[in-house]
Amino acid sequence: MRNFPSQIFLTVLGVMVSGLASGQQTPTLPANRLVFDPMDKTLDFRWLGDTLQTRFEPHAAMLLPVELGNCPKVFYLQFDLGAPNSILYSDMIRQIREEYPQTITSGDTVALADFHFLLGGMDVLAKEIKLTAHGQSQINWKEDTSIEIIGTVGADLIEGRVAVIDYPAGKLSLGNEIPPSLKPHLMLTDMMFERRSVLLPAQLGEKKLMVFFDSGSSAYELLTDRETAESLSSDTLPERNEIMSWDRRLIANTLRTSHSIEFAGQTIPLKHVTYMEGVSDAQVAQMKRIGIGGMTGNKLFIDSILVLDTRNRKFGVTRRDQRE
Repeated sequence: MRNFPSQIFLTVLGVMVSGLASGQQTPTLPANRLVFDPMDKTLDFRWLGDTLQTRFEPHAAMLLPVELGNCPKVFYLQFDLGAPNSILYSDMIRQIREEYPQTITSGDTVALADFHFLLGGMDVLAKEIKLTAHGQSQINWKEDTSIEIIGTVGADLIEGRVAVIDYPAGKLSLGNEIPPSLKPHLMLTDMMFERRSVLLPAQLGEKKLMVFFDSGSSAYELLTDRETAESLSSDTLPERNEIMSWDRRLIANTLRTSHSIEFAGQTIPLKHVTYMEGVSDAQVAQMKRIGIGGMTGNKLFIDSILVLDTRNRKFGVTRRDQRE
């Protein structure tokens, strides 16, 4: 589980930035290997809380339930749009294989082929899904309600589809079209969906910028550069939290603010803005030069419905109370 900017985010965004800045072709992403019928599927997600150094975050991770054949236990995948491809955690798969040999018959430790699972009740076939090392958690087989996260489902889940994240209702809907009931409440706006990364245009004061959206990050409303963060706040002493992001030590500096940010015609109030120490200054400067102003995640949209049409590269935001 993660609720902070990941090395995946830094790497993918860095590659994207380099390609956009130079006009050169970026390396090809692995093919999308997820197969499922997306016709109007609605999945319930649950929140997992986590304790940071200075506070408790009740919405640290969005989890989707996973059921595997010949295994009675329900597992979870983190819904993480900061990852271009879904992955499974190798140690968790090893434990499942040992406890229920008929559930995962392949002994491969690098990837699983033709892997079937139910994601929130939706039948999914991963023609190939990679395994990666991620901690050494022990599955609690005795407790049916224990939360066991066995991997992440990434942006390959929403590629070429419409995803509706209804944060207040705790639902993720997938389909081929934007639901008719939502369309009148949306100001559909162009977005970027490149290398399975979601970049949303925003208005921050007088500044127009592109913001990377990462559903795997919940701890910070708006992550930006230090100069922008300090210009939005009158705080002189930030809240500081040390975090480890894929074995990289970062310091999150969070400042209070009374400003707001606008996405697709919706003005969303900002309470806090954050900048990171430990991120390459050169990369931050290059991102700013081409208009990428930072990253946001679940925390900013927690009272909203976010619609991402990745096929037509359009998005919209509305609030549930505006539909009633």
